[in-house]
Amino acid sequence: MTVAYVDYREPETIRKPLRYAGWEEAILLSGDYSFTSKDGTLILIERKSASDFIQSLHNGVLQRQCLNLVELTPYPTLLLEAFEWVDNLLMGYPGATRDTIESCLMSLQNLGCRLTYTRDHAATVHRVQWLKNEYYYKSVHTTAIRRVPGNRHLESLLPITGIGLTKAEAILTHFGNLSSIAIASLTDLQSVDSIGPKLAYNIYKHFHTTLTDSTSNPNGSN
Repeated sequence: MTVAYVDYREPETIRKPLRYAGWEEAILLSGDYSFTSKDGTLILIERKSASDFIQSLHNGVLQRQCLNLVELTPYPTLLLEAFEWVDNLLMGYPGATRDTIESCLMSLQNLGCRLTYTRDHAATVHRVQWLKNEYYYKSVHTTAIRRVPGNRHLESLLPITGIGLTKAEAILTHFGNLSSIAIASLTDLQSVDSIGPKLAYNIYKHFHTTLTDSTSNPNGSN
């Protein structure tokens, strides 16, 4: 079995049992856990505690991290730890509700991220070990959640209202990759043929969902 890596910045209560299980510590530029499947497919897992999730979602970091995972691996995974505390933490963010959280989670899934939940560090250790074995011994195609087969960049655009395969291909051809689309302004998005104000807004919101986003929907045709 190939070597698995845990980021050196992860809590010692997670790193220690993983070291005993044969994992190595490393500086990971993307994700907190990294390993490959039996067929050599790279698997990356990003862990977020409830407080980390809220903060990174509020400042937009989570969207960028998930986009990066989608760029690097066809099967990115977001592990949410102690998520039952999220409702309590929302009090520090005026305007944020459980509904906005659910909307954000759906947005991350639409980007292509698989979501998995644990209650604490011990459960996280068990889960990443389970995922490592599951991905290694079975085909990733049977263990990962992918709704649409094919180019994963296209998959990330197809859930957007008003986007079909032709428009998704045109957008990717124009910008080159998901990261460039994610940082594009509404004006930039409308520079693509057949993309009007409303559709540009839908694309923009797809990549900029936050807890208290107040961007208004512009009027205009697709």
